Amino acid sequence: MVLKLITFIYALWFFLTVKIHLIYPDYKENAAGLQEPLGLLYIAAVLRKEKHGVSLIDMVFDSFKEVDKAALESDLFILSATSVLFNRSIAILKRIKKINPKAICIIGGPHSTVDPEECLKEGFDYAFYGEGEKTIIDFINVLKKRENKGNFEGVGGLIYKKGGKIIKNPPDDFVNIDSIPFPSRDLWDYDGYFKTGTTEIGMMATRGCPYNCFFCQPMVRNIFGSKMRIRSPKNVVDEIERISRDYGYLFRDKLKIWFKDSTFTFSGLRWLQEFRDLLKERKLDIDWGCHTRVNLVDEEVLKIMKDCGLSHISFGVESGSQDILNFYRKGITVNQIINAFNMCHKLKIKTFAYFMIGAPMETKEDLNLTWKLIKRIKPDGLDMFTTTPYLGNDLYHYVVDNDLVVTDRVDEVCCMGDKFMIKMKHLTNGDLKKFKRKVYRYNNVRLLCKYLSSWENIKKLGSYFINRPTFVKNYLKKSI
Repeated sequence: MVLKLITFIYALWFFLTVKIHLIYPDYKENAAGLQEPLGLLYIAAVLRKEKHGVSLIDMVFDSFKEVDKAALESDLFILSATSVLFNRSIAILKRIKKINPKAICIIGGPHSTVDPEECLKEGFDYAFYGEGEKTIIDFINVLKKRENKGNFEGVGGLIYKKGGKIIKNPPDDFVNIDSIPFPSRDLWDYDGYFKTGTTEIGMMATRGCPYNCFFCQPMVRNIFGSKMRIRSPKNVVDEIERISRDYGYLFRDKLKIWFKDSTFTFSGLRWLQEFRDLLKERKLDIDWGCHTRVNLVDEEVLKIMKDCGLSHISFGVESGSQDILNFYRKGITVNQIINAFNMCHKLKIKTFAYFMIGAPMETKEDLNLTWKLIKRIKPDGLDMFTTTPYLGNDLYHYVVDNDLVVTDRVDEVCCMGDKFMIKMKHLTNGDLKKFKRKVYRYNNVRLLCKYLSSWENIKKLGSYFINRPTFVKNYLKKSI
């Protein structure tokens, strides 16, 4: 009886006194899209469901002063980081520990999934790998139980130190994604973000990707599993309805949604038909866009999507050279790329294309094929990335095994900079820079014509110059 009373008092103290701070360590200057970190907002939602107090520090707009203040008032911090943001996360960690050495600091996200041991060696107390929604609740339940404190053997997806050794628990079961509460969007400053030029609210309808691209796998499988999990159309439309209710005021006309899924149309024709029917049934007239693959669209699919509001779609094109596409294990052909863009142009769906240059064996002829493809498919927008071997993907092991690594500072390269991580046999860094400038000049001329086409677009361009001058400067430098 006494033990139960002590446990109850301890649990009550925990609920009343421990506030959990989530930290998003991104940069405003380098952020290409300034979109909400849905992973952290989902974590916040499951914590709130369990009645925990949660706050969010957004380092895109917040300063280290906010971190210092939080360190004085809280003992539990959760950061989410990619490899690009890992060094930034370490700086935040050191700041917290200097002010509050007893603070428990947890890291999750892609980097802790691929190298959790490094996270612990750098000073994080715990690292999560894979999905975090179930792991964080199980972890906190151990903290709450005074008689069981420190016994983390049953917490799946957790890495921690015990007796000087690093312990890696078995992975957690993957959750039914329809069962997860909607992201805690109220923690995110949508008003502030929309003032800087953000135009859409992000969502995800699926988790995972069944494809085997050289630059993504097996990292994506390690985080989300080997099978695609798809939310029901009803669950997705329920969230859209919630967003419309809470944030519809941000839009003058239709609510704008951006699906961040890497392969949105993998959900299939029947799913899309039900999605369309539910949107119409609830009179949700939205403007939306998504990512997908060129081999996962046909005219029937695109017509259904357009019928329920699709206005723009992004494809990972990567290259105009079939040899380079095969090296990347994309599983697509140049003809499929051309056909997908032709169908979108025919249906008046705006297109965006992502490209990568700098594969180890890439030649000037390969670059020329990419240039010809860009001119042929005429995307409404594009981005040109440098091939980057992120830790945790097969491309990384390939360049290491073949002694092709120039630098391992992925945060300095950050995909779109002027530094390159891979030694190339036929091209120089100067060749890549020259090609990128040519592509961005072509793209920027088209963008400028678009922005000068209406007063509304001119105002949008002005907001970028005022609120994100460093981002604009960095973008324009690509074409100079």
